[in-house]
Amino acid sequence: MKTYSATIEFLAGQSAAIVALTDPSGEWAGAGRIEVRSGRKVDLYEEGYRYASISAQSKGGRLGRYSRA
Repeated sequence: MKTYSATIEFLAGQSAAIVALTDPSGEWAGAGRIEVRSGRKVDLYEEGYRYASISAQSKGGRLGRYSRA
């Protein structure tokens, strides 16, 4: 099973962030924009983790590392 890594980058002045996924060799494996109504970074961080985990699972792997960009 492949282990993917993900990073989250918060967008300045917005209640949104970009989550990028990379494969075990460090190659880009996808990205997406997430938003939360509360606008709180802690909520964005948690939603980003959920998004990254589901993305890794959809590619037949699992999320091994999640961090801020």
